[in-house]
Amino acid sequence: MKKQIILTFFFTLLMSMVGIQAFAHDIEVANADGVTIYYKYTNGGTELAVTFRGSYNSAYNNEYSGNVVIPEEVTYMDRTRKVTSIGDDAFYKCSGLTSVTIPNSVTSIGNFAFRKCTGMTSVIIPNSVTNIGNQAFESCSSLTSVIIPNSVTNIGNQAFEDCSSLTSVIIPNSVTSIGESFFSGCSSLTSVEIPNSVTNIGDKAFVKCSKLTSITIPNSVTSMGSYTFFGCRSLTSVTIGNSVSNIGAYTFSQCSAMTSVSIGNSVKYIGSYAFYGCSSLPSVTMPNSVTSIGSRVFEGCSVLKTITISNGMTSIGKEAFAGCNGLTSITIPKSVTTIGEYAFQDCSDLSSVTIPNNVTSVGRGAFEGCSRLTSVIISDIVAWCKIDFDYNSNPLSRAHHLFLNGEEIKDLIIPNSVTNIGSYAFEGCSNLTSVTIPNSVTRIDNSAFHACYNLTSVNISDIAAWCNIWFYGNNSNPLYYAQHLFLNGEEIKELVIPNNVTTIGYHAFLNCIGLISVTIGNSVTSIGGWAFQDCIGLTSITIPNSVTSIGNRAFYGYDIPEVISKIENPFGIGDEVFSNNTFMNATLYVPSGTIEKYKATYAWKKFVFIEEGVPSGIEQTLSKTRQIASEDGVLTIQNIKNGTPINVYSANGTFIGSTISQNEQAIIDTNMQPGSVAIVKIGEQSVKVIIK
Repeated sequence: MKKQIILTFFFTLLMSMVGIQAFAHDIEVANADGVTIYYKYTNGGTELAVTFRGSYNSAYNNEYSGNVVIPEEVTYMDRTRKVTSIGDDAFYKCSGLTSVTIPNSVTSIGNFAFRKCTGMTSVIIPNSVTNIGNQAFESCSSLTSVIIPNSVTNIGNQAFEDCSSLTSVIIPNSVTSIGESFFSGCSSLTSVEIPNSVTNIGDKAFVKCSKLTSITIPNSVTSMGSYTFFGCRSLTSVTIGNSVSNIGAYTFSQCSAMTSVSIGNSVKYIGSYAFYGCSSLPSVTMPNSVTSIGSRVFEGCSVLKTITISNGMTSIGKEAFAGCNGLTSITIPKSVTTIGEYAFQDCSDLSSVTIPNNVTSVGRGAFEGCSRLTSVIISDIVAWCKIDFDYNSNPLSRAHHLFLNGEEIKDLIIPNSVTNIGSYAFEGCSNLTSVTIPNSVTRIDNSAFHACYNLTSVNISDIAAWCNIWFYGNNSNPLYYAQHLFLNGEEIKELVIPNNVTTIGYHAFLNCIGLISVTIGNSVTSIGGWAFQDCIGLTSITIPNSVTSIGNRAFYGYDIPEVISKIENPFGIGDEVFSNNTFMNATLYVPSGTIEKYKATYAWKKFVFIEEGVPSGIEQTLSKTRQIASEDGVLTIQNIKNGTPINVYSANGTFIGSTISQNEQAIIDTNMQPGSVAIVKIGEQSVKVIIK
C-alpha cells in the first residue's frame, strides 16, 4: 500500500511538470488544401479556437504562411466542433502569411491575433465577429484595406497600429469606441469616417497618420484623448462636434498643413500643446464654452493672424501663444483672470493688446520678445494697479504707451481708492510725464515705475501720507525718474516734515534733486534707508533728538557740507548712511557735552570734523545758506539779503575771494580744484562747501 502511495505522488508531480510546459494547441488538423491549423478547445471542449503550434514560447516562431483558410468546423476523432474564435497570438509574427479567410462561425478575434503579420495584404472580417482584441492587426505593414462589419461592437486598443499600407477603413455604426493608438502610425491612411455611434476616441488614436487630409468628429463623441491626431502633417481641416467637452493635450500637435479648425460649442478645456506647431493655421475662434486653455496650446502657429478668445475663458496657459509671430493684435475677454508665463512670448508682429479689468495675474515673460508692441489698452486704473505682474510680464515694458478708454495716459492720476500699486505696474511707460499719488496709497511694489524715463513730476497732497508709503526698492518710487516733488501744485524745495510723522519711509525722497532744505519734525523716530539718497540740492541736514534709527544710505550719494545732529545719546549707524566725502569733509554739529560720545559711536566717529553746539543763528538761515551751487569752481549763492558780505577761504584758512550780494545772490569764481573744501562766510555765518 505504501509503495502505491509513493507511485501516485510521483505520477502527480510528473503531470504538474508537464503542465508547466503546456502546449498552446490541443489538436492539429490539416485542411483539404494540406494546410495544418492548430486549435485549442474552448467552451468546455465543445468549440475550437485557432491558435499556434507548440508551447506558449513558440508563438515567437509561428509556422503559418501563404494563404490560410479557416474552416467553420473541424472533425477530429469522429467528433465535429465549430471554430468560434481566433485566439490570442494565433498568427503572431507569421511574416509569411499573405491572406486569411475567416469563416462566419468566428465571433471573436483575440489579442495580438495577427500582430506583425507583415506579409498579409488583405483580410475579410465576417459579419459574425463581434469583438476584435487589443493589437489584433498591429504592424501588419502590407495590409491595404479593412472592412469591419456591423456586427463588431468592440475593437481593442492599438488594433491597427503601424499598419503602414492601410489606405482606408470603414468603421461601422455598431462601434462605440475608438481605442488607444487605434490607427497610430497608419502612414498611408488618407481618409476615415467616424460613425455617429462613437462616443469616445482614445489617446493617440490617429498619431502620425501622415496622409490623412481631413477629419470630422461627429456630435456623438463626448471625449477625445491626448495625442489623438499628433503628427498628421497632411491634415488640412478639422471639425469637432458639439458634444466634445475636452480637447486633450497634443491632440492636433504638429499638424503642419492644418488651415481650418471648427471647435464645437461644448468644449470647455483645450489641453496643453493641442495645436502646437500648426504652422499653417491662420485663424481660430473659440466658442464661449471654453473656460481655460493649457500650456503652449498654439505655440509655433506662425501664420496665426487672428484669434477669438471665448468670453467664458478664465485663464490663458503658459506659453499658450508663444511664437505666433503673425498675430497683430489680441483682445483678452473680460472673463480672464490669469495670463500664464510666456503666454505671448515672441509674438513679434503683435502691436496692441487689450487687458480687461478682471485680470489679477500676469506671469513671467508673458510678452517677452513682442518687439513691435506699441500700445496697451485698459479701461480702469484701479484694476490695473491691482494686477500681480511677474518679472518681464507687463506689456507696457515693450509698448511704452498706455491707453485708458482710447486716450493715451501721459499725466497719470491714481484714484483715491487705490491703496497699493502692484509690482511693475507702469514699467516702461516712457511717455508718462507726471503722476499723482493719493493719500490712500500705502504701498508701491517692486519696479512699479521702472524705466519711466520721461517722468518730470510727482504730485501729492500730504507730506505725512507720502512719508508713510512703503516703497519696495528704487524703481518703485516715481521720484527716482521724476526728481521733482509737488505738494498741491507747488514744487517742494524747502521740505518740512510735520510733527505728526514718526517715520520717514525707505526711498521716500530718493533722487528728489529739487529739495534745497529739509526740516525734520521732532516726532520722527525713524529715517528709512535711501530716504534722501541723491538729493544733490541739499547742503545741510538737521536730525532731531527724537530719531532713534537711521537706515542704510539715508543721506548717501551727495556731499553735505554740514550735518546737524540734535541726538543726545548717539546710536550706531551704517558705514553708508552718508557718503565718504561727507564723513571726510563736512562739519558734524552735535549737542554740547556729547562730542566724546559721538567720537566713540560707530559710524559717527568717522566724521573728521565734529563741533559741539549749533552756531548762533544757523537754524534761522540754513534754508538760505543751503542754496549754494558749485560748478567748475564757481560758487553761486542764492536767496541772501542784498548787501550781505561773502568771503571764501580754503580749508587751511587762505583767503580766496569776496563779494557783496546783489539781487539776492552772489557769484564767486574760486579757481579751486574739484573736491577741495571751501569755507564760505555769509555775513557772520560760516558754511563748509565741497567744490565741484
